[in-house]
Amino acid sequence: MQFIGDAILIVFEIGKCGDRANVCAAALEAAVDAFDSIAVVNHRRKRAGHALIEFGLGLHVGTVTHANVGSPDRLAFNVVGPAVNMTARIQSMTKALHTPLLMSAEFAKQVRSPLKSVGCHDLRGVASAQELFTVGDGSAT
Repeated sequence: MQFIGDAILIVFEIGKCGDRANVCAAALEAAVDAFDSIAVVNHRRKRAGHALIEFGLGLHVGTVTHANVGSPDRLAFNVVGPAVNMTARIQSMTKALHTPLLMSAEFAKQVRSPLKSVGCHDLRGVASAQELFTVGDGSAT
């Protein structure tokens, strides 16, 4: 897990080639569980007159590089690469599209859950428009 300002990057490791679909399914399940859990918290917050907690999640699958970066006094574990950039850009679209859970086409190809396309969108720092998907059964929305 890596904190990035007010965001968190969580990496699900794909150990063997055949695990790609299983790991993507687990990541999607974790995302849906996060929305289900925050719905309970928000129900309590609403009753207490507090502001609701809102967040967006972007899911993508790709290759990353990870390492400890920095000096001995300030060492941090970092994950970098085009897949990290793509994930961050997808997450940023959740606000613009008013859709809290978005995933790349690469990720969507790996899961069997019902998904729906939200169209092709230009993502900052990504060469071509990318088709994005969200869950198709109404959960996490």
